[in-house]
Formats: sequence, structure tokens, C-alpha cells
Amino acid sequence: MRRLLEQAEGMPYGFARTATVEEAVRAADEAQDLDAAFEARMELAQAAVHGGEPQKALVAVTWCLGQLDAHPGRFEEHGTYWALKWLPPMLLDRPEIPLEEVERVIGEAERRYTAAGEGADAVAKLRWTILRRTGRLDEATEAYRAWRLLPRSEYSDCRACDLSAEVEFALAQGEPERALDVARPLLAGRVSCLEEPGAVIGDLLGPVHDLGRAEEAERLHTWGLRLVRGNPSLVAAQAQHALHLLRTGRLPEAFGLVAELVDVCDRGLFRVSDRITAIAAASAITAAWSEAGHGPLPRGLGDRPPAPAELAAVLAADARETAAAFDRRNGTTRVSDDVARLLAVRPATAVPSAPAPTEQPTVDVPLDAAGLLQRAREPRGSAEQRLTAAEHALAAALEEDDAAAIGRARRTVGEALLRLRSLAEGAAALDEAALQLGADPDEQVLALLTRARVAVGLTGDTEDPTARHCLERARAAAERSADRDLARGLVRLLEAEWAVLELGEDAGEEASEVGMAEFSEARSLLAGHPDDIQDAWNTEAFARTVVGDLTGALAAATASWEHAQRSGKAVDRRAAAEVLLPLLGERGELDRVVEVLAAAERAEAELGDFLEAAKAAGSRTELLGELERHEEALAAAWSAVDHCGLAGDRTAAAWARLAVARAHRVLEQDQSAFDLLSELVEQAAEDGDRELEGAVALDLALLHGEFGYVDDALLSGERALRCFGREDAEARCKVLRTLARAHEARGDMKEALAAGESFLAELPRVEDEDLVARFREDHADRLVRAGQPDRALPLYDAARATYVAAGAVEDVAVLDLDRARALAGMRFTPDAWRVAGEVLAVAEREGLAALRADTLWFLATILEPDAGRFDAALRAYEEAGAPPEQLAELAAQRDAALGAGRSRWRRR
Repeated sequence: MRRLLEQAEGMPYGFARTATVEEAVRAADEAQDLDAAFEARMELAQAAVHGGEPQKALVAVTWCLGQLDAHPGRFEEHGTYWALKWLPPMLLDRPEIPLEEVERVIGEAERRYTAAGEGADAVAKLRWTILRRTGRLDEATEAYRAWRLLPRSEYSDCRACDLSAEVEFALAQGEPERALDVARPLLAGRVSCLEEPGAVIGDLLGPVHDLGRAEEAERLHTWGLRLVRGNPSLVAAQAQHALHLLRTGRLPEAFGLVAELVDVCDRGLFRVSDRITAIAAASAITAAWSEAGHGPLPRGLGDRPPAPAELAAVLAADARETAAAFDRRNGTTRVSDDVARLLAVRPATAVPSAPAPTEQPTVDVPLDAAGLLQRAREPRGSAEQRLTAAEHALAAALEEDDAAAIGRARRTVGEALLRLRSLAEGAAALDEAALQLGADPDEQVLALLTRARVAVGLTGDTEDPTARHCLERARAAAERSADRDLARGLVRLLEAEWAVLELGEDAGEEASEVGMAEFSEARSLLAGHPDDIQDAWNTEAFARTVVGDLTGALAAATASWEHAQRSGKAVDRRAAAEVLLPLLGERGELDRVVEVLAAAERAEAELGDFLEAAKAAGSRTELLGELERHEEALAAAWSAVDHCGLAGDRTAAAWARLAVARAHRVLEQDQSAFDLLSELVEQAAEDGDRELEGAVALDLALLHGEFGYVDDALLSGERALRCFGREDAEARCKVLRTLARAHEARGDMKEALAAGESFLAELPRVEDEDLVARFREDHADRLVRAGQPDRALPLYDAARATYVAAGAVEDVAVLDLDRARALAGMRFTPDAWRVAGEVLAVAEREGLAALRADTLWFLATILEPDAGRFDAALRAYEEAGAPPEQLAELAAQRDAALGAGRSRWRRR
């Protein structure tokens, strides 16, 4: 058996290697050697999975699981438990196996992994995989989100396989651009495994070609086919290459490749889903051959009909029949839909002997000016998209030479410009619109009121002549309106807003009664128009917030929020959240802020403004982190990534993934963080995004340093430093501090001090005073450790002054204990004792248990060794929750100090 396994180890994965290992299994069974049989079957599982015969692996792994149960403790379980992950996809690949049986096996894997204390992420990925491959995409989305929140474990798939699965999912969701972005680490060769990037390249060939990127598709084909050709476990990928040859008009090459695959599939024990792909590809190629009039095929495909058209029909029927069996079991049409797409592939370029028939292009009938204006006024999409829609509406109105339509479109353009903070341009558009809308008083009122608000926004003066002139014109137009109550209500709303704003920003709660009657009157006039009632509450909340009437503002914002909840409209929730969130934050109602942010995020996503949804998710991530709700913060960070992907903004998505990596770090899911950071830093370098590259490299340096990989920390730190120019003083300081710590950990105090001096030189250009203080304190600590306490004291004093000015009592006390250590290092023991005593008083008064323990220990070490003082310090550490290993180390230090003390006493 041993000789056969050694022989197999030197063979490539494929049918021959699998057959050799099967001989080893038979040899072990004949020798009745249970341990050898177990080892041989584990090798068989590995060989069969990667050699294109997964059903043999299914039998082998099931046998090994039975032996683990029959002989507890006899066999090493890790390898079998790793292979256990292969069983559910193998069972799913057999359409006669019910989904309940697949789920039962996943449940068995979960039971075993839970008992082993590992593998929660592997189980979650299995559930996502099953949902994805059965076409239940909504459920799969939730399962995907659940999986990516879990830390990697010893049963996790490799990173290359994880990325490949994410690419497959993005393609299933109809997002080829996002799929390509996710695939970048694979396509750049930064991550790989036995089957990747070969498999993922096959998945991407069709989508890349459909995106019109023919050269890129050809490059991927050339590279990918070399990786997968002849590998029986990657038949589906090879079939995609055959279809690429078909798309590009190379029918003989396409047929030659797909004929090889059909031969392999006809062997029997094979992955059924791969067989469907190969058979469907063969049908498409032989159908195209027939349609092109190429005549007989170069060779037959088994015992199937030789004529191309007849063969294509037989193959198509085979693929459809098998797909239907899967879909009946799965309860979806996913496999049949995939087969239909494969069967429909035809040459996109001319086949030499017979040009492919061209289809008549479909032409969208353009909307008229009114239709375009209606589309532009829908509150959907980003601010930029809404401006573009408004400009199209204006162009159409100008083309039709309709003055009223031009005025309405200009008002819409003006409002779109204001959303983008282009105030001067927006004001100019509104001025033109107001002039052109004389015959449409309802529209004119809206244009003039908005223009009046812009004038006050630009000047800060409610008595601004332009603003007042617009208000007077709006009043006059309101009297001509068909809906006079509505127009008068809108005018009254502006008057109420200005009545409050006239009080100035320092009015505070004294403004609570001002404008009450005007706002109430405006809402009464607007009673028949719910959308305008909502706007009235938002306007009152805004005005009262500006003047500092936070109680009145919160009451109005709450009324707006309740109105939005009743209406159920995303646009209402978005508007209400905008005025409510800052007020809740001011009151410190942070849990409520999280709740409203989540609702605002959903509203933005419903309205198609995915970047704004990403910003809301990012804010949620930060706030949840501050609240120490770290698992929720991780979920929110991933939501931001999703929104950026839907917006098609790769740069924003990359920064969002950095937030995900940092959330993983907080949760001590360091392998997950490392995977993301390693991919991101190279992606940023490829994109020329020096800021992102530097930020990620700094995070990598910190991660390497924490785990003692000092050389890697230094390399990443130096990389980060190269990314930041002199204008990025704060970033450079952070990098230099990290380098100083890495050099010190390496035992090179000279380099550590030099790095510290470098970041001190950068400090005058750092604006954040608290950060400056912490940099000074960090280097002062290093100087004390380097035996230069006299140089540390001025840095401590400067940092202390900042903390005192900020009222940071705990920071002052912690720093003072460090000052005491510096004084002790200078042999100023009485001064050190005095400062430490002051720190102890603060620690006891403020309930700072850890600081109290540190201070008691410090006093015990600088005074004459005394068992009582040491024991008091140890009790303080216990009360502060110090871990047992720290207590044991401190006890050993105490014993050494007391022993040394007794020695000295005897000598005296």
C-alpha cells in the first residue's frame, strides 16, 4: 500500500492517479490493516475530488467518518472533517438526492465541527453554496452575508476558492463588473490553489466578452486554457473555453476541445453539473457548425448521430432533460435557464464559410419632454444621475421649443444642481425658470421659493433683497394658482422658517414659541397634500436646529419621522432621517441613531442612491464600533461594500473593504483581516491609489507587529511611508510611530529612537492636538525604556498640558504614572513617590482599577522591598481582572524582589 501511495503522490491529479490509490485501498483491505485502509481512503478522497470522480470521494469519506465513530480517538479526525465539507456539494450534484438529505449532511457537519470547536464559517459557506447553486438567490444573499461575518477557521476553504465562489455569486446576480472586481486577486495571480484561477477564468470568459472587452477575453482564454486543459475536475471551465472559441468564430478548434470533454463525460462517474455544461456547449458548437454549412464533423461523439444538426438536437435534449431533473428537485428554473443560455451561444464574429445572420437592432423609442421631465423628478438615483436626467429633459424641451416645458425643466435642473452644492449655478437656473414660468403659477411659486432659500443660504440674511423680492413674487404667483391653499401654504411655510431664522444661531430654547402659529397655519393650508406636510415638519426641524431650539427641533423632526413611517415612502424616510439624526446625536441617543441610520440606508438603497446608502452604512459602522457592538459593526461595514459595488464605484468599495478588515481586527478575526488587507494593498497599488495603499500598508504593519512578524511589519511600514507625501503629516507620524515600535521589538533601539525623532519633527504640521499629545507620550515612554528619562520629561509635560486643557482626567493620571517612572529612572525617588501618590488618589477616586493596580505595583518596586506592599498590589490586580498568567508573572517578580531584599539586608 505504501509503495502505491508514494507512486500516486508523484502523479498529476486525474483518472490514473485515482486508479492507483484505489489499488492501495484494495491492498490495505486485503491485509486487513484498518489504519492503512483509513489512510488510503483519505488519499482516495483527495485524488477523486481533484481527479474528476467525486462520487468515489463520497464513498471514501463516508467510510472514514464511520471509522471515526466506531473507533473514537484512534484516527486523526482533522483530515476527514476537512473532507466532510465536500459531501454536501457532491450530493447536490446528484439530482435524485433530495435537498433534505443534503441539509441533513450539512447538519452532521455542523454537529461535528461544533464539537471540535471550529468550522462555523465552513458550515455557513455550505449553506450559502447550496442556496446559490439551486438558484434561490434572495435566500443566498442572506446566507452570504451571514457567512462573511464569521471568522476563518481551520476548516475554511482557501482564499482563492472563497473568492471564486464570490465571483460566481456576483455573476448569478447579474453583476459582471463586480465579479471582475472581486476576481482581481485571482487574475493578478496573488492567490491561487489547485483549481484557481483556472475555474474562475472559465466563469468570466462569457461575461467579459459580453461587456465588449474582446481583447481581455482572448487574453484570459489563452492563459486559462493552459491552466485547465486535460484536468478532469475542471471540465466545466474547459467547456467555457470551447464556447469562447465558438463566440470568436473558431469552430474547428471549438469542436476539437468540446469533443475531448464529451469523451471524458462519457466515462461515467463524473460531476453531473459539469457534464451538463460540456454537453450543452457541444450542442451549441455542433448547431453552429450545421448553421454555417461546414459539412460533416471531423469525428463522432460516441454512439450519437453523426450529422451535426441531429447531433446538436440530441445533445440539447440530453442537457435539457438533466437540467429539468435538477430543477424539479430544487424547485427553481436556475439550471434550465443556464442551459438555455449555453445553447444560445453563437459566433459573434463571422465564420469564414458562411457569415452569421445579423439580427435587426432593437431601437428604444425616446421619451418626449414631458416623459423625460417626469423621469427626472422621480426621487431615484444619485444626485449626479438626477442632474443628468434633468438636463436631458431640458434638452428635449428646448428641442420642442415649449416655453412652459423649458421653465419646468430648468427648475428641475436648478434643484438638481443644489443637491450637488452648486449653489451659484442652481440659483441662475432657478432665476431663468422663474421668468419662463409666468404662465404656470404653481411651478413659478416653487421656483421662487427655492430661489429665496438659496439667497438666504448664500448670505445668511433673511432680509437679503433678492430673497425678499423672490418671496414677494411667490406671494403674487400664489394668488393666481389653481390650488391657492397649496401655494399659500408653501409661501407661509417659508415665512415661518424665516421668522425663526431671524432670531440668530444663539436664540436657543427662547425661540420655542416663535413661528409656532405660522408653521401651524402652513400645515393647515397644506392639509390635503401629505408630501408637503412632511416637508413642513422637516423645514421647522431645520430652522429650529439652526437657532439652537433643540427641543422644538426634535419635536418637529419626530413628527416628520412618524409621518414618514406612516407613509411607507422611502423618499419620506430619507428626508426625515436627515433632520432627525443630528438631533438624536446631540442628545446622545446613540442606539436610536443606529436605528434611524439603518432605516435611512434602506431608503437610499430603495431609491437607487447606493453611494449615499454606503455612507449611511459607513456611519453605522463607526457608531456601532463606538458602542462596542462589534459584530453589528462588521455587518454594517459589509453592507457598505455591497452598496459601493451596486454603485459601480470600485474606489469607494475598496475603502469600505478596509473598514471591514478593521472590524475583523477588533473582533480578533485576524486571518480574515489579513486576507482582505493583503488583497487591498495590491489592488490599491495597481490602481495608483497611493492614499489607500498607504492606509492598508499601515494596517498590515500593525497586524504583523502584533503577531511578532517584525521584519514584515518593517516592510509594510516602509511601504506605507513611501505612499504618504510631506503634506500627509498625520499619516506619516502614524507610520513612523509604527516603525519605531517595530524597530524596538526587533531590539534595535537606535533605529527606534531615530524613527521617533522623525515623527516628532512632523508634529508641528499635525492639527489634531490630542493626537500630537499621544505621539509625544509614546516617544517619551520609549526614551524611558532606552535609559534617557531626562529627555522624556519635557515630552510628558507637553502632552500633560494638552490632556489637562481637554479635561481628560484618566489620560493625565496614566501619563503621570509614566512621569513617575521617568523620575525614578533619574533616581528622584521622593518626587516619583509623590507623583505616584497623586495618581493613586485619582485612581481610587475615579474607580480606575487597572491604574490603581499599576500604581501600587510601581510604589512596591521603587521603595524598600516589602511583602505587604507587593501583596496589596497583587490583590489590586486580581480585583482589576488581571489574567492568571499575568498574576503568576507578577508573583515571580515579587518573590525575586523580596529575595534580593533579604540578601541585601543580610549583607548589611
